[in-house]
Amino acid sequence: MAWLSRVLLGAPHTATAIVPELDLAHLTICGLGSTATRAEIERRLGPASDYFMRRKGQLVYPQLGLELSVDDQQLLVGFSVLAAPAILAQYVWEPRGPRGVPDEAWFIRTLGLPTGRSTDDEELMLEWTRGTLFVGVDFTLTGQLADVFVDYR
Repeated sequence: MAWLSRVLLGAPHTATAIVPELDLAHLTICGLGSTATRAEIERRLGPASDYFMRRKGQLVYPQLGLELSVDDQQLLVGFSVLAAPAILAQYVWEPRGPRGVPDEAWFIRTLGLPTGRSTDDEELMLEWTRGTLFVGVDFTLTGQLADVFVDYR
């Protein structure tokens, strides 16, 4: 079905066309925050890769390891960076900062002490909750970044 999405939406931007930036100090992804609309997201990142997921409010960009969620009013309500280490290494983690994958200490310096911390058989999970805002960061047990979630609701 990817071919149908390409016909209907066009091709999404790649990491070489747009440098993916996750600014946790301002809780934005590629310059997009909680007030961004679906139209703004698609202008910045290109069309989402899956037309049917797009209709359900999920804008998926596998080439960036990124999934964004919009609500019924087409406003950004959250995003997830779920990517392989090679994709994560392409991210800039703070404005005008270097590319590379941050460690647990960097997230704690940036966001403060987590409000939750747990470990299971596969990963270490850090959580920050402030009012309706939720930030989750998961690491493998060997300390590699696995994913980052931000939910504005």
